[in-house]
Amino acid sequence: MEVIRKKLFLLIVLCATSLFANEEYFHAASNYYINGKVPDALREVQKGLDLNPQDEKLQKLLEKLQEEMQKQQQQDQQQKDQQQQEQEQEEQEQQKKQGDEQEQEEQEDKKDAAGEKQNEDEKQAADENKKQQAQKAGEMSKKEAERILNALQNDEKDLQKKMKKGKKGKRRRTSKDW
Repeated sequence: MEVIRKKLFLLIVLCATSLFANEEYFHAASNYYINGKVPDALREVQKGLDLNPQDEKLQKLLEKLQEEMQKQQQQDQQQKDQQQQEQEQEEQEQQKKQGDEQEQEEQEDKKDAAGEKQNEDEKQAADENKKQQAQKAGEMSKKEAERILNALQNDEKDLQKKMKKGKKGKRRRTSKDW
C-alpha cells in the first residue's frame, strides 16, 4: 500500500511539473508573440510541445503563430513585388526620357544642318550679288545689304548654338597661367 501511495504521489508531482513547465512555455511564447518576435515564440512552443504534445494551449498557439508567419511572408512578398514594380517603372521612365532627349537632339541636329545649308545658299547668293554689284556700279542696293546682314545674323546664331552645345557636353580644361 505504501508503495502505491509513493507511485501515485510521484505521478501527481510529474503531472503538475509537466503542466507547470507547459504553462511557462506558453507564457514565454505569448510574450515573444506580443513583442513581435514570432520566430522566438515558435521556438518556445516547440519546446513545450516536445515535452507534452497533447497540450491544447500550446497547439492552438502554434497554429496562431504559423498563421502569423504565413501572413508576414505574404506581406514581405507583396512588398518585394511592389518594390520591383516601382523599380521597373523608374527604369522605363528613365529609358523613355533618354529616348526623348536623343530624339530631341537629333531633331535639333537636323534643323541645324538644314539651317547651315540654307545659310550656305544665302552666302553664295550674297557673294554673287556682291560681285554683280561691284561690277555694276561699285554700290550696293538696300535689299542686297539687308540680305547680306540677315545671312551674317543667321551665321552668328548657328555659331552660338554650336558653342552652347559644346559647353553642355564637354568642359574645356584650362591650363593655369601662373
